[in-house]
Amino acid sequence: MLCVLWALPFVASKSDMQASQEWRARQESRQLLVEALDRLVRYQHYFHDIHGRFTRDIARLSLPNRLASGDLEQLRRNFEISVIEVQPKRFLLLATGVSSADRVTVDESHRLNANFVVPPPTRAYLLEEADRMLNLKAQGMPPQDGIYSSYWQLEKAPEDQSWVAMGVRQPVVGERRDFQGERALASIFAAVSERVKMKMGGVATAPQESEKAQTAEEAEAQALAELEAPKANMFKEVLAASDVQEWLERARLAQHVHMRELGRYARKWENLDVVSDYHFAERMKVAKNIRVHPIALNADATDFQLTLEGTSGDMMGEQYLMDRSGSMRQVRYTEALIHQLQEGTNILENTFHFQINPIVEDSARSVVPKQP
Repeated sequence: MLCVLWALPFVASKSDMQASQEWRARQESRQLLVEALDRLVRYQHYFHDIHGRFTRDIARLSLPNRLASGDLEQLRRNFEISVIEVQPKRFLLLATGVSSADRVTVDESHRLNANFVVPPPTRAYLLEEADRMLNLKAQGMPPQDGIYSSYWQLEKAPEDQSWVAMGVRQPVVGERRDFQGERALASIFAAVSERVKMKMGGVATAPQESEKAQTAEEAEAQALAELEAPKANMFKEVLAASDVQEWLERARLAQHVHMRELGRYARKWENLDVVSDYHFAERMKVAKNIRVHPIALNADATDFQLTLEGTSGDMMGEQYLMDRSGSMRQVRYTEALIHQLQEGTNILENTFHFQINPIVEDSARSVVPKQP
C-alpha cells in the first residue's frame, strides 16, 4: 500500500503531461484548420473570378502545400474538408475530424461556426495576413476580408503616407507592421525555411548579413527548394496537347491568385508555386518535349503571356500561347519567328528612322559577259 501511494504522484504527473501535449497538438491542428479554411474561401472567390462559378472540387483550387502553421498533409491526417453546398452566389465548406468529433463550417463571407472554442490564430499567420493586405493596399487594390482581418487596422503613416498595419487584438495588439514590398515576402519564406530546418533536426542559426540582404526572389527559390522535395516520377516527361492546355489553364489561374494575393503578376514560373500546388518548377525540369518560355508582362504589367513550345514529336515547332483572357492560341514557330522579326523591323524604322527594303536582284548586274 505504501508503494502504491508513493507511485501515485508520478503516475498522475505523467498523465497530466501527456494530456497537456495532446491538448496542445489538438489546438495546433485546429489553428491550421482555420487558417486553411480562411484561404480556401479566398481561393473559391479567385476561382469564381476566372470561371464565373464556385467549384465543388477543392483540388481545383490548388491551395499551396505549405501554410504558415503547417502543411496540407498534416491537415489531411486530422480533418476531411468538403463542399456541401454550391450556389451561384453562395457556398459552404465543411470540415470534420478524422479521429475526433470536431466539426466546422464556413461560408463565402468567412462566417465560421464550430462545435469547439476556436483557438487564437498563430502569430506567423497574422503577420502573413498583414503583409498580404499591405501589398494589396500599396497597389491600390482592396484586400479581401478574412476570418482574421479584424486583428489588424490599416492606416497611412503620418510621416510618409505609406500604409501600415496596426495590431488591435492579441497576440499582435499594439504592434505596427510596415509595408516592405517584396522584402516582406522574403521574410515569410525565410521563417518557413527555418521552421522546416528545426523539424528536420537542424539547428536554426541567426541570419548573417549576407542572408539579410537576400532578395525576395532568391528567398522564394531557396525556400521552395527546401520545402518541396523533388518528385520527378509524379510528372509526365512527354506531354500531349491536352497536358499543355491544362498547364496553361492552371498557370493562368495561379497568375490571377498571385495578383489577388500579392497585388502583382508573377514574373517567373517558380513564383507561381508560392500560391499554387501545381509544381511548375519541377514540371519544367521533368518535361522533355516542350520548352517553357519566360513569362512576358506588358509595359504596365497589367497583362501577361504564357508560352510553351513543342520541341519534339507531334508538337514539334508548335507554340501554345495564353494571356489573361484565357484564350489559347496555337501558332507555328516559323510564323512566330516571322512576327518577331517584323516587330523588330518596325521598332528600328520607328525609333531610328531606318529604311529596310527587301533585296531585289539587279538584272543588269546579273548578265555574265561573253568570253571572246
